[in-house]
Amino acid sequence: MSPKVPKAYLDARRNEIIEATTRTFMAKGFHNTTMQDIYDATNLSPGAVYNYFRSKEDIVAAATEISQQRNSEMITAAASGNKDQALSNLRHALLSFAKQIDLAKAASLDCELYAEASRNPRIAEALRKSQDTAIAQLFDLVKYHQNKGIFNNQLDPTAIAQVLVSMFVGFGIQKILNSETDLNSYMAVYDAIVSGTFSKEIDYREQI
Repeated sequence: MSPKVPKAYLDARRNEIIEATTRTFMAKGFHNTTMQDIYDATNLSPGAVYNYFRSKEDIVAAATEISQQRNSEMITAAASGNKDQALSNLRHALLSFAKQIDLAKAASLDCELYAEASRNPRIAEALRKSQDTAIAQLFDLVKYHQNKGIFNNQLDPTAIAQVLVSMFVGFGIQKILNSETDLNSYMAVYDAIVSGTFSKEIDYREQI
């Protein structure tokens, strides 16, 4: 009987495959990456990789689950204290994470996967589940801000949550098109929107 391999070892090896494959996807693109590229990047045999993943789509789904878990943890942590500061705290968490990665390359891969999702149900399901989880978590924060009068309570809270998610995704696209796009300035606009200071009433008497 073969000795039982500890779960911690299996999980670590699985994550190593995901990380190596994601780096390869970012360097070569999803479509241009072959399974042989993945074997080379992981320094594992086809059989060893196959024990964990049967296809590139399986690896994308697993990587999306990890991303979803990370985002969920950031949203939960942001909302665990003062709810008035929750959306701003989330901005700080995402800003810190964005500065740790090559955002343009990561966004390029995301865009490729979004396009692939239009014709690949496996990837579409993984991405949709991740997005729906984030929107569901943001829903309660949006409702709180609507009740406080910061957000317009006549607007659909789900739609507001979708817009907030889109703002973070959209920055990656801006970074692809213009590498000089400033993350801090972009996030400052997000802060203004969630704090209710993006658009304020002008006292025209001061202009007379």
